[in-house]
Amino acid sequence: MRVYFKIIKKLCKQKKLFTTKVPGFSLIELSFVMIIVGIIMAGVFKGQDLLDTARLQSCVSDFNRYRLAIMAYYDQFGQLPGNDANATRRFGSTTTNGDGKGFITKAEQPLVWQHLYLANLIDSEQTPTARIGGTISAITNPTAQLRGNFLILSKTPGTLAPLLTPHQAMILKSRAGETKPAAGTLQVLEGDGVSVGACVSSGEYNLSNKNPACVIAVAF
Repeated sequence: MRVYFKIIKKLCKQKKLFTTKVPGFSLIELSFVMIIVGIIMAGVFKGQDLLDTARLQSCVSDFNRYRLAIMAYYDQFGQLPGNDANATRRFGSTTTNGDGKGFITKAEQPLVWQHLYLANLIDSEQTPTARIGGTISAITNPTAQLRGNFLILSKTPGTLAPLLTPHQAMILKSRAGETKPAAGTLQVLEGDGVSVGACVSSGEYNLSNKNPACVIAVAF
């Protein structure tokens, strides 16, 4: 202990160690810095919101484009793309026939885009990707309650893997001029594997949930 006291006593005698002034910032300068940082951060978050809104708007455009392409194919050939039983006769051996029963099976889902592409109705035969992320798939009877043929925006092709947060789903619906999750052309569904009410609770968006929980369905 005596050794420690001697060291401390020696240091105290070295006044420069304790009296040297270190230049710093005044409170006013720090306040200006904090204000500038706050403005920059607000701009970053606002910019991100604008980007998300633009990407969601593009999803609405994608749904409209692919829905019209499918309808044009049906009007021209009398069968659904992907399910077309005469596709090889129309387009040759580069494609595969569907079973012609009017429903898109799991195996026929990739053929939807190939048939549309071969009919010169879209620009690529690959499953479409969305600017917000995820893909758009053609699925028959996506849920027990939702029966028929639908375009589905989800995280992975041919599934109901959740992609959007409830807030993003609400914005996407608003871009289409719609409000309620289950009303209108765009249907908001809970994705697979999420808890009941994670996306939609009592007919309203569960905006308290900030995690992906929703998928979008559009009938064709």
